[in-house]
Amino acid sequence: MKIDPEQTYFIQEYWQGLIAVLALVLSMISLWIQRTHNRNSVRPIINLSRYKEKGRYKVKIENKGLGPALISNIQYKKYGESLDHDAFCYRITKIRQKPSNWNFSAGFTAAVEPGAHMLALNLDLDKHKNLDSNIEGWDLHIEYKDLYGKPFTRVGSL
Repeated sequence: MKIDPEQTYFIQEYWQGLIAVLALVLSMISLWIQRTHNRNSVRPIINLSRYKEKGRYKVKIENKGLGPALISNIQYKKYGESLDHDAFCYRITKIRQKPSNWNFSAGFTAAVEPGAHMLALNLDLDKHKNLDSNIEGWDLHIEYKDLYGKPFTRVGSL
């Protein structure tokens, strides 16, 4: 039995084309997996810490992730009421001061680098005797994004 050379050539072309298409599909899947991994590997993870230290009440925003957290909004909420940072500070202290190093205003984005922190509140306990009752029930809502613009929200109670 003799094999027709044209038929052999057709079969070779078919397999070569199939292998090329499979290689292209596998490289596209590999690229998708790599990009997903890259996005997840620089994801910020916000942690809230509340503590009393040396006569001061502090609320610390820490980034425990591997990428910077781009904080776009911070709100204090209680029973449906929502206040921005300055209004909340005035509500609990009854004085117009900046009780933190937070210089946050509408449209401003603060970046918290990986392993770094910033103080949301830094209040003197001697000046604010009823602080515990004033902050009771309030939740801190932080809206932030990663480097790719994916939004996240962290909620923690004060």
